[in-house]
Amino acid sequence: MGGGLFGGTDDATKSQWDLLERFPKSDLAAFTTYPGLIYKDPSDIPPDYYSEIKTHTTKPIAFTEIGYHSAPSPNGWESSEDEQAEFVDVFFNSSRSADPEFSIWSFLYDQKTTPPFDSMGLIRSDGVEKSAFYEWVKAR
Repeated sequence: MGGGLFGGTDDATKSQWDLLERFPKSDLAAFTTYPGLIYKDPSDIPPDYYSEIKTHTTKPIAFTEIGYHSAPSPNGWESSEDEQAEFVDVFFNSSRSADPEFSIWSFLYDQKTTPPFDSMGLIRSDGVEKSAFYEWVKAR
């Protein structure tokens, strides 16, 4: 929608639902979701954020990349391991009505890459499982 961490202001008229029509022969509609780049807190994610998908397609749904960072950076977009775990709960509760065929968390381990992607793992780089790991396992 054009806003979030990378600048700009969210504008629903910039949504690109029409892209779904470009693939009429596809077996399913697959989505990438990193809402921490748009919303500063999981509680800010609109309740219909994932259920809205079903109003734009009748195909089965899949989430091929899911992530939410857990570090106290970047400035203004600070997060935490508790907030990441909260997002996992929000994701499964709000995506239930979309009835996804499958959902894939992008990074099992924190990666040596740029923030905020460097803290999106469910397991810290030192091998310690984050609370989001347990929320993910519990929800599946």
